[in-house]
Amino acid sequence: MIQHVWQNSWNKEWLDLLILEGPNFGYFPEPEKSYLVVHPDYVDEAKDFFKGYKINIVTGHRFLGGCVGSEADCQNWVEEKIEILINSVHAMSKAAELQPQAAFVAFSKSLQAEWIFLQRVISGSEDRFKPLRFAIVSSFLPSLCGFSIAENEASLLCRPANYGGIGILDPVQTAPSHFNLSKEATHIISQALIGGSNFDLSHHDFTIRAAIQKKVENEKLWSSNTLSLLETFSESRKKTIERKLDHRCSGWLSVLPTTDNEFCMSADEFRDSLALRYGRIPKNLPTHCDADGEIFDVNHALNCPRGGLVYGRHNESRDLNCDLLELAGLKQIISEPIIRESDSNGENGLRADWGVRGFWEPQRQALFDISIVNADFLSCKHQSIQAIFQTRRNIKKETYSKAAEARRASFTPIIATCGAILESEAESYLKQLAVHLSLKNGNLLFHIQLASLEHAFRSASCNQ
Repeated sequence: MIQHVWQNSWNKEWLDLLILEGPNFGYFPEPEKSYLVVHPDYVDEAKDFFKGYKINIVTGHRFLGGCVGSEADCQNWVEEKIEILINSVHAMSKAAELQPQAAFVAFSKSLQAEWIFLQRVISGSEDRFKPLRFAIVSSFLPSLCGFSIAENEASLLCRPANYGGIGILDPVQTAPSHFNLSKEATHIISQALIGGSNFDLSHHDFTIRAAIQKKVENEKLWSSNTLSLLETFSESRKKTIERKLDHRCSGWLSVLPTTDNEFCMSADEFRDSLALRYGRIPKNLPTHCDADGEIFDVNHALNCPRGGLVYGRHNESRDLNCDLLELAGLKQIISEPIIRESDSNGENGLRADWGVRGFWEPQRQALFDISIVNADFLSCKHQSIQAIFQTRRNIKKETYSKAAEARRASFTPIIATCGAILESEAESYLKQLAVHLSLKNGNLLFHIQLASLEHAFRSASCNQ
């Protein structure tokens, strides 16, 4: 009791000093806006001790994004915060009905950061986040995707994009790890503040790096968990999802919907992309093809030579590459350059999709021809991606290589799937293009321009 009175006296002494000296430094304390957190047993005593200051005596209050005080006060505060977050999720769900991509970006990059921070400063909160998870699964995800969500799909969606999800994290599952890692990372500075010991900056840096490394190791656990979860899906959907994971086709989920680089997707484009990512059939597909009257499905859309979509994705990719090469400052960029002239009968002529001088070697022309493959087509369905790529690469090189060499030019086939899986030579091309863009425009801009190319490959599937 004596110790407690002494602490109150010490706090009062500091408050008097702050009121006296604060204005000299431009700080004007207002006790009526201040809060003193005390044990419930000493509320009346504190009120008597600070009588006349109009200071707020409480048993718990928010502090630095968290809460300090009694367990009951902290619990009530967390529940109020979660209720606010749930209301925000419902509001975001309404926005997702009309603008799913914008709502998704706002949710994944902003809204969920609010409860991630909350989890870092509040221990044992996983059970309290169950209502929030329910709101995400029952309200936001169906509005975002445009279809009902089964429990296994919800578990898959609510994880990092690299591990099969869309970057929306399950708040119940992540709460313990977020708090434990935060506690471990701040251990040294916490001990220095509590015990009054000297603060060792190098030791503090070491604990932060160790916590980051542990976070990376924890994230790897998602991989095995995802593989187990995929066993609950049908074989065809499992194969589609595994392909996206194995070849890292998730970059489009982290792109901001800016109009400058055509990253802003319509509601149908975004939802079709999500449906195709998880092996679902996009909504509102017509029953028959307008061009040939055949039964219409995703494979028909991606393969029909008469509907215009196959040529559209090809020409869009060709034109975008020419635009990016021009932005990179390269010279003599030609769309559909002639490699071999037609004979007297107008036959045996050969054109590439684009050509540019100085891409691989100074002053030497480089020729490129693109092929976008539907890996889910019946003739490809039982082949590996590498086998499909090998077949297409051999066809391209047999057709173009000798004619290109006769013109003292190099030839590179650009082969990709509709889901933006790139063949090795196409990846080499993108890396070299990144170098040219970086040298011309600076490191800050080239990755944005280069992402446009992946968007073109991806649009081959999401625009159907």
